[in-house]
Amino acid sequence: MLRKVTFELGRCVRETGQAMDRLGLRVLGSNEAREKFSRHRQIMNLYDKVPSVAYDSWVAPNASVIGDETAGAVRSSVALYATA
Repeated sequence: MLRKVTFELGRCVRETGQAMDRLGLRVLGSNEAREKFSRHRQIMNLYDKVPSVAYDSWVAPNASVIGDETAGAVRSSVALYATA
């Protein structure tokens, strides 16, 4: 329960900082805030569940390995658009 609260609090603080940064750039007349960046992460923890990916495994740029998952076989891969 405490992990979820701290996770949500951290997300709120991060998004508030990003909004303040965008406001500052808009005041200065900069177009940098309008550029879109992907926030996708290939390997992501899910609270206290940590994925394990071997050094010789391949995860596609748009695939996701989330939570208590293992990609550890010899030269294993996670294909395009897959979620493990």
